[in-house]
Amino acid sequence: MNLYLEKIYFKSPIFLQNIVTSVYGYKLYCERYIGNYDKYLKQLLESQWYNKDEIKQIVERSFISISYHAIRNVPFYQELVQTGKVRPNDIKGISDIEKLPIISKEQIRENPEYFLANGFKKKDLITINTSGTTGKTLK
Repeated sequence: MNLYLEKIYFKSPIFLQNIVTSVYGYKLYCERYIGNYDKYLKQLLESQWYNKDEIKQIVERSFISISYHAIRNVPFYQELVQTGKVRPNDIKGISDIEKLPIISKEQIRENPEYFLANGFKKKDLITINTSGTTGKTLK
C-alpha cells in the first residue's frame, strides 16, 4: 500500500477503516472470482477424472497454444523468431520445450515489459511478489 494512503488509513476512525477494508476486500474478490472463474472451475472439476492419455493431450495442446501465442505477442519470443533462434514451425509438442531458452529472474527484473504480451497494460495487471529461494523479490 502507498505510504501516504497507509498514514491516512491508520489516522481514520475505525468505522472508516472498516469501510475501506470492505471495499478493498470486494476489489480483491472481483479480481479473483469475476470473469473466467466459473469456466476454469468447471474445467478443473471435470479434469480431475481424466486418464493419463487425456491429460497428456491437454498438456500438448496447451503448450502448443501458449507457445504460438507467445511467439506472436510477447516481445521476448518475437525477438527469438526474428533472430532465427526459434522457428514457430519447430514447436510441435511439449518435447520441443528444449528449443526455448531458460529465462532467469534477472532478465525479468531488468525488463518486465519485454515479457508482457501485446494488448496488456502493466497498470491493468495484478501484481504479486515472490522471492522464491533467492530471497530477491520478483514482481
